[in-house]
Amino acid sequence: MASSRSDAEVAELIGADWLIYQDLADLIAACEHDHSSIKEFDTSCFSGNYVTGDVTPEYLARLESERSDSAKATRREGDRGGLKVVKS
Repeated sequence: MASSRSDAEVAELIGADWLIYQDLADLIAACEHDHSSIKEFDTSCFSGNYVTGDVTPEYLARLESERSDSAKATRREGDRGGLKVVKS
């Protein structure tokens, strides 16, 4: 929702008077507690640092291209799943 929008635009869209964003360190701290066996959180969707170490900007660009609406439409047009449409 916030992508390519200003804070004022996002606030208007959700009907808020103002916005406060939580930073990543505070989010992690809010999820931790003293008796947890979890020692680390996967925050890749927020930070872009993927635990696998093999997610590159090029890989993400390829995924975006393959999963775009136009790519899906092209696949739908070119592949009908091997089914033949028969009209009676």
